[in-house]
Amino acid sequence: SSDLIHGMYNKYYQTNARVFRAIYVWCADDVTAHSGGNKSRFSEYDRFNFNSGNTDILEMYQLYYQTIKACNYVINNAERTPVEKSFLEPRLGQAYFLRALNYFMLVRIWGRIPLVTENEINYNTPKAEVNKIYELIESDALTAERMLPDNHKIAPYFQNGINVAPNKGAAKALLASVYMTEAGWPLKKGAEYYDKAFRGVDKWNNIMIRRLQSIKKSLKTKIRMVIY
Repeated sequence: SSDLIHGMYNKYYQTNARVFRAIYVWCADDVTAHSGGNKSRFSEYDRFNFNSGNTDILEMYQLYYQTIKACNYVINNAERTPVEKSFLEPRLGQAYFLRALNYFMLVRIWGRIPLVTENEINYNTPKAEVNKIYELIESDALTAERMLPDNHKIAPYFQNGINVAPNKGAAKALLASVYMTEAGWPLKKGAEYYDKAFRGVDKWNNIMIRRLQSIKKSLKTKIRMVIY
């Protein structure tokens, strides 16, 4: 099962290793693309004037779905894995997290898209309505939140004292972003969803504040010991 998880992250790495991952900042006017030479395809994002010959768009679309395919395989075959629940859930939670995240990226760029949860991706699947896509995103993110630990304890998910894989806090943060997006365009669910976003992260923030206070207190004690 660990090899499947690593394969899932490899697909997601490929998506984020490409320069087109910055399409969001070009479209948002955070940066401006040069219009000449081999940068002309990036200026299409900047001008909201996409050309069907722009291979970046197709490649990005396919890579997101390749990650989703890897996540689907982990999710759909988890019950066949003869391991303890305590071993399986932290890994399965990562698959739900990544599937939610990739669909969240896709729906914000393309709107209506094929909603595929099977092991094979069929790009000819009829496009789902945006609200249906968000229903799956919410469901996956909530499942990830339930399954993921506050902190991972073993490598490769925990290295040098740092979580390098999604944990419960990451799932809460993703949910908050999803809720805030649903509150506005195009679903326009309103203030209720802004409140849901706040409530979800507020409890976690209080936990993190207490942990930071504990760390700060511990550091002060160690500093006093060194001084004296």
